[in-house]
Amino acid sequence: MTRVTWVTNLAAPYRIPVWNILGEYVNLHVRTLVQEKNFHRDAKGRARDWADKPEDAKYDQAVLRSKRVPFSRRPLNILVSLDEVRDMARSDVIVLTGWHDPIYWQILLVAKITRTATVGFYESILATHTHRRGMIARLRASFFRSLDSVVTPGVAATEAIVAMGVRRERIFEGFNAIDIEMFSKLNQGDAPSQEGGHSFLFVGRLISLKNVDLIIKAFARIANARDSLTIVGGGECLNMLENLVRELDLLDRVTFLGPIEYKHLPDELAKHSTLILASSTEVWGLVVNEALATGLHVVVSRNCGVASSVAHMHGVFITENDVEHVAQSMTLSRSSWNGRINKPDILKHPPKELADQFLLAFDSGLGLSKK
Repeated sequence: MTRVTWVTNLAAPYRIPVWNILGEYVNLHVRTLVQEKNFHRDAKGRARDWADKPEDAKYDQAVLRSKRVPFSRRPLNILVSLDEVRDMARSDVIVLTGWHDPIYWQILLVAKITRTATVGFYESILATHTHRRGMIARLRASFFRSLDSVVTPGVAATEAIVAMGVRRERIFEGFNAIDIEMFSKLNQGDAPSQEGGHSFLFVGRLISLKNVDLIIKAFARIANARDSLTIVGGGECLNMLENLVRELDLLDRVTFLGPIEYKHLPDELAKHSTLILASSTEVWGLVVNEALATGLHVVVSRNCGVASSVAHMHGVFITENDVEHVAQSMTLSRSSWNGRINKPDILKHPPKELADQFLLAFDSGLGLSKK
């Protein structure tokens, strides 16, 4: 069976369905960079389910032994263990989900020396590229052009990879996946009623680029007496946002829940009607997938990677990043709400769709690496 090593920063829980599917076809080994002692700092407050492997996992998971070097805002990782190098050399395919850390370049070099197939997974979009010219942009393009194949989770990421000069025949475009069953199973019960007002929801880190203050201001502009806004997450902007809610006299209608574990997210989504994601930039925004699978409406900024892939779906309202447009989209969502969407379009994109693209990329990469 083909041995595949998947290298990533963190073991995100929404990747588990894809890994389990791949584990049925290949001998999959997931290797993460973040060690136990650094988890809470590197994972930015995420719950422990961003590190733990489920008991029924069809893959192996471990932390790469590496040296951590302080550098600017984010430490860098360097591969120093010969055992890890030998382990990489035993792989038939190596999946690299990043490029900015030295360890990814080291593993790429090991793969080239041992003629091991390399497959990239690239989720970023052009709007999230802070360096579009110069040395960093050239290094990024060089890295991905050096890979045998690249998998992208949607149209916007594919555009970014093509812009780097990667040939189209080496790009395998899927659809960013979540655990569809985990969220859609809660689309069977009673939906929130409009009689109690429309329930809006934000889920994510409370940082400036998420524009949660913009969401609160838009809510203040359009909210009816019984409408509510729930904010799930934690972060550096919490105090500022709480003060804003106080200034706008919304204390009785805006609730801050703080961070919740991923396993509890489906239940929280099911209590609401419209999710709002108004980020200035967002690589994807998987909470949009999760909300749609639960049957919710979604107001999402066109600057999010997910926007171009879900714009055609029922219940999706694409918006610009300003109070007026977000308020208009929230109003449209509320006025068109007829209960949960019974058969959301997102259900047409299960994890197997993305897993299949990886399997195709593995085969392609194996063929190219042996030439």
